[in-house]
Amino acid sequence: MRRLRERLHLSVQLRILVTNARLRVRAAAVLLLVLAFSAGIPCRAQNTNQTCAAQTRQPDWASPVVTSTARLSNGVRDDTFFENGVSSGGSVTDYGGMKGFSFAPRHHRFGIRIGLPSYIVHHGSSAADGFNDIPVRLKYRLRSQNQCRGNYVLTLFLNIAAAVSSRGAGHGHGSYGPTVAFGKGWGPFDAQSTLGATIPIGAVDSATGTFVSLNNAFQYRVHRDFWPEIEVNSTWWLNGKYVGEKQTFLMPGLIYGKIPIHNCVALSLGAGLQIAATHYHAYNHKVVLSARMSF
Repeated sequence: MRRLRERLHLSVQLRILVTNARLRVRAAAVLLLVLAFSAGIPCRAQNTNQTCAAQTRQPDWASPVVTSTARLSNGVRDDTFFENGVSSGGSVTDYGGMKGFSFAPRHHRFGIRIGLPSYIVHHGSSAADGFNDIPVRLKYRLRSQNQCRGNYVLTLFLNIAAAVSSRGAGHGHGSYGPTVAFGKGWGPFDAQSTLGATIPIGAVDSATGTFVSLNNAFQYRVHRDFWPEIEVNSTWWLNGKYVGEKQTFLMPGLIYGKIPIHNCVALSLGAGLQIAATHYHAYNHKVVLSARMSF
């Protein structure tokens, strides 16, 4: 009976993986067809789209691979993570990266990102697979100037996570996190940073607890569409199971975009490799793949 249950569980997981792969292949095929018919179309009508109008009030930088940008935008984003050397054993694949849809209202100071729960798959581990929590991010841009008038941006975030289920890969409870995001550019070079905390709602979670994150991305624009970068991603635990621990990752990355599709609709692609730089780390290294479409 035990072997039969294990086979049934493996069969279900394989079906889920195959279904996800088919959906992604179909989406990629549709996207390639759109690009094939739309390649070479310049970005026109700069004042007819909210994002295009917003670009005149903020820097025109690429969004880093991991570090969240303080810029406001309209678009959709999908990430995939491959974590290896996980401290609990095995490896992890994250489909979606808890990204989703971003919207910048007409007045250009407020923004919102409505994330989709990512699906977590554990390899070589007894940890349960399943959907992560649903994230929502509210943005309020305090000050900003484009590259002709100062080239900087300062924005406040409020991150909110709604629990999906305690049985899957979610935490079983919600959380919230105030964050400040800022960036400054000097010609083709820019630095973007976020500093914030994640606080569980209710009792302190023994697994995650309250933690503070500091992310820094240093980018240099090459030619027109290439943005090589170096990121430093750090986390400190204030309580919970990992109280007193700290982890830091160094990540070389590259963003390519924007690939014009139609008017202000454009595609950007990003990739990076996080490498553990501290004794304690949740995983040894992680490959991050990112696809973004702005509109």
